[in-house]
Amino acid sequence: MAQYAIYKIKFLKSNEQNLENWNLDGDKAFAEARERFAKLFQGHELKIFRTKNDGTADVYPNYIWHWATDVYLIRLNNRQLMKLVQLKENPQGGAPKCVESKIESNPFCYVIVDLRPDRCQLAIEKSTAWKSDPDVVRNVLEETFTFKMKEQKLEVELDAKMQPTKIWEYCRHRVYDLQDPITRITLELDNPDKIKQYIAPNEAMGQKVQTMMDFVRNSKAVRALFTLYADQNDPIEMDEKVEDMAEIVGVCSSNAYHLTIHFKKMKAYRCDEKVKAFFPVPKGAIESFQQGNKVLDENKKEDGEFALVQWLDYVYDETKNFEDAAQIHRPRKNRRKK
Repeated sequence: MAQYAIYKIKFLKSNEQNLENWNLDGDKAFAEARERFAKLFQGHELKIFRTKNDGTADVYPNYIWHWATDVYLIRLNNRQLMKLVQLKENPQGGAPKCVESKIESNPFCYVIVDLRPDRCQLAIEKSTAWKSDPDVVRNVLEETFTFKMKEQKLEVELDAKMQPTKIWEYCRHRVYDLQDPITRITLELDNPDKIKQYIAPNEAMGQKVQTMMDFVRNSKAVRALFTLYADQNDPIEMDEKVEDMAEIVGVCSSNAYHLTIHFKKMKAYRCDEKVKAFFPVPKGAIESFQQGNKVLDENKKEDGEFALVQWLDYVYDETKNFEDAAQIHRPRKNRRKK
């Protein structure tokens, strides 16, 4: 099933004034931000764009499905030029000619906008059409939405919801469920004698970590990096039953030291950190929404609800207490010498 990253939609007041909004009541517009934003999706297409460095913009094809609800499904197409090589008959005889040309390909992902009261959430499909990074799509949408809402003296921010993790469960999930092997593990140890405002770990150091720390201190280095590199034919395993590994994780969970796991498909993951929340959309939910088919409830005379809307309710309940990316601030401790 396709995985979707979940974002919180935030509205902010804009100080930008132009001919269209100079006499608009900004406070009233802010109070009605959700309703005003929803009007962008009333048609079946929206001009979605990204400004390039030279000042021009790429405009992306899209299509919007919506019914008598404040949920909108967007199919967002990318624009990619692909080289096409065709064989053409050589009029002079002999080997056919190889003729190169470029054609535009429009791979797509789905975006789900939930603007029901007290919701204001957005889901972006993780798709190779957009480098398998939902933040690429988020950046395009954020620019487009803010540009269009400035007439309402509003700006729009899309902040990823961040899911707390525990290192053992998370590593098992990536390695076994997502088939994403570990490529390397890095342990970073700071020298307490060289770091200003050093924060000691919450847990007592085990013998292995203490030995490494003593080595850092005796060498008078500022910090040390200890890295395990995977053998491609025999991947690294994170196993809490391995005493040495469990000891290191226990110490690094205090955040006094830094244990980083690198996966083949994912960027670096720090011990017990919060990661972007992903949820799979049930099979058929997208298609049934496109067709306008609701899930029937045998206990009710009226129609039930869309499967996609039911999924959005589940996602909201699961993530309503999650922090978003803007709330998470991870300052690195001051590394200046004493």
